[in-house]
Amino acid sequence: MTDTRHEERYELRHHSRHEKADPATLWERGIYWGLVGLLFWAPLPFGGIRGWSVAVMVIWVAVLGALWAAGWLAGKCTVGSSFYRGRFALGVLALWALLITLQAMPLPAGLVNLLSPGAAAVHAEQGLYSHPDAGGVMRSVTLSIDAAATQRLQLLTLALTGYFALLLLVIKRTSRLRQFTLMLVTSGILYSAAALYLHFTGATYMLFHEEVMHEMAKGPFLNRNHFGTFIEICLACGVGLIVADFAPTQLTTRSQRVRWALGLLLSAKARMRLLLIVMVIALILTRSRMGNVAFFTALIAGGFVALLFLHAGWKSILVFLASMLILDAAIIGSWIGVDQVIKRVQQTALTDEAKQVGAMTDESVETRTNQALSALPSVRRFPLFGTGAGSFMAMYPQYKPVDYPFTLSHAHNDFIHFLVETGVLGAALLFTLMAHAYLAVLRTLRSSKHQVRRGLALGAFIGMLSAMIHATVEFAFQISAVALAFTALVAIAVLAQDRFREAPAALPSPTAPPTP
Repeated sequence: MTDTRHEERYELRHHSRHEKADPATLWERGIYWGLVGLLFWAPLPFGGIRGWSVAVMVIWVAVLGALWAAGWLAGKCTVGSSFYRGRFALGVLALWALLITLQAMPLPAGLVNLLSPGAAAVHAEQGLYSHPDAGGVMRSVTLSIDAAATQRLQLLTLALTGYFALLLLVIKRTSRLRQFTLMLVTSGILYSAAALYLHFTGATYMLFHEEVMHEMAKGPFLNRNHFGTFIEICLACGVGLIVADFAPTQLTTRSQRVRWALGLLLSAKARMRLLLIVMVIALILTRSRMGNVAFFTALIAGGFVALLFLHAGWKSILVFLASMLILDAAIIGSWIGVDQVIKRVQQTALTDEAKQVGAMTDESVETRTNQALSALPSVRRFPLFGTGAGSFMAMYPQYKPVDYPFTLSHAHNDFIHFLVETGVLGAALLFTLMAHAYLAVLRTLRSSKHQVRRGLALGAFIGMLSAMIHATVEFAFQISAVALAFTALVAIAVLAQDRFREAPAALPSPTAPPTP
C-alpha cells in the first residue's frame, strides 16, 4: 500500500509540473469541462428524447471535437497513452457508427437487394422502385426500411462515438479520471435530489406540451425506469469512488475494527456514503422492479468479483457492499416503502396479464418479454444489417401478436432491439465492445497496483452489469441521456487500465517541434 501511495504522490507531482510548463493544458481543460457540462445537461429535456435536444448534443460534441482538432493543429493538444489504452473500444464504436451510416446511405437498389433482400422487398412494396423485369426503374434506396429515423440515430451514434474519443484524448491522468467519475456521480445526486423534491411535493405541470406528473421519482425523465437506469450508473460509480479510497487494512482485533469504523465515519468516504443513500432512496422510489433488482444483484456480483480478484482490502470492501444491502435496501428501504416494489414484483412478475397495482397498470415481465420476442422473426428476413436503427416502429406491426392492440416504438428488451435493428453484424459489434470492457475491468482488478484504478474499475463493473440486467426488460439505451452516461461508464472502465508499455507517450501535432 505504501508503494501505491508513493506512486500516486509521484504521479500528482509529475503532472503538476507538466501542467505548469505545458500551455496546452488550459485548452484541453476547457474541452474536458465541456464534456462534463454535457453530462449535466443531457438529462434535462426529458432525458434527451426530443429531436432538438439530440441536435444540441450532436452540435455540442461536434464543437468540442473541432476545438480539439484546432488545438492539435496549433500544437496545444496531444494524443497521450490514454488514447491508445482505449483504441480498440473506440475502433469497435467507430465500426458501429459506420454500420448505421451504411444503413442510412442511399445505395443502388441492386446492391441493397444483394446485401438485404428483405429491405429491398419492403422498398419495392412501398413503390420506391421496381425490378426492370416488371418494367420499372431502379432507384437508390437504403438498407434501412425507415431512412429518416436511421439518419437521426446516425447523428446520435456519431456524437456518442465522438464523446468517447474525446474522453480518451483529454483524460490522461488518474486524478482527472477520478474527477470525471465524481462529476458523473454528482449529476446523479443532483437529479436524485430534484426527483425526491418533485415526488414528495406531488409536482404536476406542463412542459413542452407534455403533462408531467411526479407520482413516482423520475427526475427530468418521462419514464421512471429510464431514470432508474441513469441512477444505477451513477450509484455504481459512487461505489467505485468509495472503494478507491479504501486502503488494505488488517482488521484482526476489535480495536482495529473500532478504529477503522471511526475513521470511516469521519472521512470523506462517509460524506459520499450519505450522498449515495440519496440516490438509493430515489432508485427505490422509482418503484422500478427490475431497476432495484438489477442494481442490488450487480452489487452482490461486485462483492464476488472483489473476493476473487482483490488480494488486499477485500474484507473492507465486502463490509461496505454488505452495508448497502442491509442499511440501504432493508432498513432505509422499509422506511420509504421498498415493500411496494416487492409487492409489484410479486403481483406482476409471473403472470401473463396486466394487473392494477395502486394507481398503475403493470405489465408482467413475461408480457414484456413476449412483446420483444415477437419481433425476433424479423431477424430471419433482415439477418445481417437489420431493419435499420430507429426503424422498430415501422417494422413491428408486421410481427406483433394478433391479440396485442398497441404498436410499440421500442422493444422492451434492448438486446433484442439492437439485434432487430442492426442485425447480426451490429449485435456482434456490441457484444465485442462489452466483452472488451468487462475484460478490461477484470484485468485492472487482477493486476493493477493502483487502488484508485481498481476502485473505479469495480464501480464500472457494477454499473455496466446493472444497466445490462435492467435492459432485459427495458429500452433505456435508446434514451440519449442514458446512452451518454453508459458511454462515459465504458470509457471509465477502459481508462482505468494501467498504461500499456508498448503505447507511445504522445503523438505530436503537425506544428510541434521535432524531437532531437
